[in-house]
Amino acid sequence: TDIGAAIVDADLFLIDDGAGGTMRKTAASRIKTYVGGGISEIDTWVYDDNESISAGNGTLSSNWSREDDGGFDKLGTGMTESSGIFTFPSTGFWRVDGHIYFECGGARDRMGVQLHVTTDNSSYDLRTENSNSCSSNGHKISAGTSAIIDVTNTTNVKVKMVYHASDSATLVGSSTVANTFMQFLRLGDT
Repeated sequence: TDIGAAIVDADLFLIDDGAGGTMRKTAASRIKTYVGGGISEIDTWVYDDNESISAGNGTLSSNWSREDDGGFDKLGTGMTESSGIFTFPSTGFWRVDGHIYFECGGARDRMGVQLHVTTDNSSYDLRTENSNSCSSNGHKISAGTSAIIDVTNTTNVKVKMVYHASDSATLVGSSTVANTFMQFLRLGDT
């Protein structure tokens, strides 16, 4: 007979223990853990200060902090960051979003964001990028990009965000608003 209600953690299931014919009971909460029920990691890091940048590419290597405004708190262990390099707390498939916000130095400047990934904790490959163009000096623009990263080893697989700029500009950061930021979401097991 159908229980006629939603399954809750305290409900019990019968399981053939070791497929030997011995029936045992287990709580629904244990099955949920076994099959990976739900998102286990969410984290957001913000670039918390403005930075003058020059033309070219550069890793955003300082001024990172975990977002703590507007009621946000990480889910799970959370990422760690050192000199702009982000380390994953666990293996699995991760979605990483990078968003960057600029105040342009001139008209027709091109500004953008890139995600670079290493699988050997040494050499980084460009995975994704996106850019935008300025219409005038002082114009503010943004660009965002995302990637799915298969983290097979937390020591070797890391990610960093890189800006690319055709001219000097101001990278806009804030400790109270997520202007330039990275978000991390663990989607499932690898």
